[in-house]
Parts: sequence; C-alpha cells; structure tokens
Amino acid sequence: MSKHFKMLLVGLSIIALMVSCGEQNNPKVQSTNPWSDTVQPPLSNPDLSLVTMYETAGPATGICLVGNHCFVTDAIGGLSIFDVSDPAEPAKLSEYSISGAYRVSVFGDVAFVTGNFPGLVILDVHSAEAPRTITTYGNTPAGNPYLLNDRLYVPINNSLVVLDFTDSSNPSILGRFALTSTPWDVVVHDQYAGLAMGDEGCLILNISDPANITQASYLALAGVASEIAVKDNYIYVACQEAGLEIIDVNNIEEPSLKGQFLTPSNLYGVSIQGNYAFLAVDSPGLLITDISDALNPAYVKVWANSASSRDVAVAGNFIYLADQAKGLVVMKFKY
Repeated sequence: MSKHFKMLLVGLSIIALMVSCGEQNNPKVQSTNPWSDTVQPPLSNPDLSLVTMYETAGPATGICLVGNHCFVTDAIGGLSIFDVSDPAEPAKLSEYSISGAYRVSVFGDVAFVTGNFPGLVILDVHSAEAPRTITTYGNTPAGNPYLLNDRLYVPINNSLVVLDFTDSSNPSILGRFALTSTPWDVVVHDQYAGLAMGDEGCLILNISDPANITQASYLALAGVASEIAVKDNYIYVACQEAGLEIIDVNNIEEPSLKGQFLTPSNLYGVSIQGNYAFLAVDSPGLLITDISDALNPAYVKVWANSASSRDVAVAGNFIYLADQAKGLVVMKFKY
C-alpha cells in the first residue's frame, strides 16, 4: 500500500535518532481552535467566493500551479493540465494516464507525479497539450520531490535521494540519506531540506554536500506530517488530525514548535502566500488562516462545501483546490 495511505511503524532506529537529538521539550504552544462547541466561526464569506468547478475523472488529490497552467492529479485519470488564464473558465488541455496518481510537483517544464505505484514518473510538460514521459525513477512509492539548481531531492525507499538532474532523461545519484520510512514531502531552502515524515514528525537535513548529508535536527509532532511549506524562519506542516503545526527554525539545530491551528477534520495540504496560509481539509473544505503573527495563527475565512479536500495552490487572488468529490475547485479571495 502507498505511503500516502499507511506509513511504516517506527523502528528502533528512529528511537535512537530521537535520543541522539536530545529529549524534546514540550514547549508552550500557542494553539488556535475556533471550532469549539461554544465559538463557531461565521460561514458567511463576502470576501471569499466560488468561481467555478471542473469535475475530474477520479478523486482529485494533488494540485500545482505554474504560470497559467494548473496541474491536477486524480487516481483514475492521472494528470490533467488546465489553462487557467481565465480562472472562471478552466480549459482542459490534456490528460496523461497514470493510474493511482496522488501528488504532482512542477518545476519549469518538468512535472513529477507520485502515487500508489512504484517510483516517480517524470514528464516533459513543455507542450501542455502533449505531455510526454522523460523517465521514471525508483521501484517503490515515492514522496513529493523537490527540484533546485539541477538537483532533484526524492523521498523514496526509506531515504532521501539527491540526484544530478542536469540530464533529465538519465538522472544520476549524488547522495543518499537513510531513514526508517519514506517521507511524504520535502522542501529545500538554502542548504537544508525539511522532511514531512508522516507519523515520525519533521526532520531537517543539511544537504550542502550531497555525498555527506547530515542530520541538522528533528522534532516530534502530533498527527501525521503530510505536507510542508516554508516562509521566513518558520516551517508550516500539515499534520492531518493535529491541524497546522508551526515550527520556529531561527536556530536550525534546535527547532521548536511555537504555533498550532487546529482544524475540524484532517488537514492534508498547505499553501502559503503573503500573510496567509491556505489549508485543504476534509471538512469543511478550505480554511484561510492569517499567519502575520506566526505564533498566533488566526482564523480568517472558510469555504464550507466539501468533505474531501486534499491539496491547495494559490496565485494572486485565486485559490485552486483539489477536491476528491468536486474535482478542480476555483475560488476568489479578496485580501
């Protein structure tokens, strides 16, 4: 079964890892929960409006925006590419069949698709009307990869693998860091890689020398760390049942959990733009959180019309949601 649906049990090695990092203190965390029985947030959203919806072949689970193109994955149709130059009327340009597709990341003209199948599918999307396979990598399910400066960081086979991607058709290994399970997501900033490790929390690696990757720090988190984003000196982790957890990495060797925004159901996707975090949750669907004070995230808006949102992307005033029941959902947010 794909790592997206069941993570491996924590082994003895991760226990040793945690001990080596030192016992994690239980910091005083600023936790925001607008979903109590006594205080319900307003569901009327004059500044958040539904623009359109486009049904996909199967349950939409992943989304990525590059320019005027929106890439959406679903388990049946695979990868669909839309022209969203007019967000009110998405035009489907192509569909590339990949059974079990779950997430998609796009960097330049290259798309990376992962899901409930062996390896990573790498596509040339220079022509959005006719995507083609460049190559595949690996023979076990992969997490969401990250490409930076011709280096591709791939969570796969209980490790983080760094590839030289200069020749995209034949990537070669530069380095590998062994782990106890396959990360769900990775984001790279400067010389560090942050890993969303499912039920094993957040791991930060120093990747300045791919041939000698070292652990910078580790932080245990509540919930299942599914997706990760970075803004300034904070890491924002979608932790499913635990909501949004915010990690202070001003001291990269001693990260601390400083903020939390509780969600009414599982949180799967997070996208940051400006002072806002956009959250894809099972129900109500979309939450918008003000993170101008990262230690005190504040509820802003909700789109309460779903029970199956999985991923979110933002461009300007438009929000794009991958929803298992409704497909591609486009909304407009007035800041």
